[in-house]
Amino acid sequence: MTKRRRGKPRPIFVALRDREGLSQAGAAARGNVSAATIYRLENGIGRPQNEDRPKLAKAYGIGLAEFSRILDATDSPANEAPPTGDEPTGGETDTVDRELTEDMRTAGAFARRITLSFANDLALDELERAVIDLGRSYVPRPVAELTAEIRDVRTQTFELVERNRHPNQMRQLYLIACRPCGLQAHVALDFGNFLAAEAQARTAWLFADLAGHDGARGWIRAMQSLIAYWDGRFSEAVTLAQDGQRYGSSDSTAVRLPSLEARARAAMGDQRGTLAALTRADDARAKTVAERSELGGVYTFPEGKQAAYAGTARLALGDPTQLPHAVAESRRAIELYEHAPEKERSPGDLLAARLDLVTAYLDGGALDAAEVELETVLSTPSERRTASILKRARRLSGALASPRYRAAPLALAARERLELFCAPPTLSVLPISSR
Repeated sequence: MTKRRRGKPRPIFVALRDREGLSQAGAAARGNVSAATIYRLENGIGRPQNEDRPKLAKAYGIGLAEFSRILDATDSPANEAPPTGDEPTGGETDTVDRELTEDMRTAGAFARRITLSFANDLALDELERAVIDLGRSYVPRPVAELTAEIRDVRTQTFELVERNRHPNQMRQLYLIACRPCGLQAHVALDFGNFLAAEAQARTAWLFADLAGHDGARGWIRAMQSLIAYWDGRFSEAVTLAQDGQRYGSSDSTAVRLPSLEARARAAMGDQRGTLAALTRADDARAKTVAERSELGGVYTFPEGKQAAYAGTARLALGDPTQLPHAVAESRRAIELYEHAPEKERSPGDLLAARLDLVTAYLDGGALDAAEVELETVLSTPSERRTASILKRARRLSGALASPRYRAAPLALAARERLELFCAPPTLSVLPISSR
């Protein structure tokens, strides 16, 4: 920016930004400029360079021609008060300028707070749509492509929650705010950061509870149960899944919660409790509202995921009589996902089911069949390997190291490849939701 004396703010740009419902950081992100550029423009510090003007126009939601017209008009000498002959001079002028500028900023800030304390219905609807779209994108797309978007939507939602004072809007706003926090919990879990995942889930629960929405409460309890399960706190995972079931959801959350309970009980060796929970999940599936009525994506618990969970639970029991059932459930999960529309196909669930199938084949002594299935797993790109998938793969490597297979050439080669598969990927390419 070119040199310009400070103290001549351009409040019209503040008003345009407020109209768009953006903070300075939000406007900067939209226009792909620095927050400092936005600050200098609004506070009259210099004039923007020509190459920044199209970006700034985009940031404020206006055309380039309109941006230039407004900029020229606000900086025109005609907009400055003409001399009267009675102006203070010297240091007195600077003092008055500072006081008037501060008064203007205080008044403008107050007006903005009042304006922003009421979010219009269109803004809420657009924010809700953004949250739903992110949840739907979370299943097929690598999370590295979504983390920035999730963070931006969560920031915008938090700003509205802090500023909004309209009682008729707060419940909807709390429900909207619950979901990006839940998505960020998923992201943290995929990175294996259980502490961060729990913190995000607690915040999501707060919003779900404030919204008084049983469906959201059930979804977040399921998220918390999932975190506890992968952190090895199986008893807590059972308790959280059971607590979620009391909210009586009529959608697929009613299937998700007993399925989570079953996996956690199986990890504890509770066969009777596991089979009872799986039966409740099947019963709930028969009673749920059609999937099309749900939000979709990560908010939904499809039949393929239910089968994958059932396969994991039956396999974890270590009972030879459950092994055929585990194989059947894993195969069913793979078949359901392979025939699902691409946007509903979960690479993570497919990987989980295939790894379970490999383990089941090994338990049954079918090393050749395990090798064929493992080949598909090992060809998976690194950006599709979540922390939970890597944990499964390490367990499989441990099984191949058992005395039963240790001397087999196929097992040795598979273990070497699994070690490469489990090598820590860069954080920028970690993906989809934990299984």
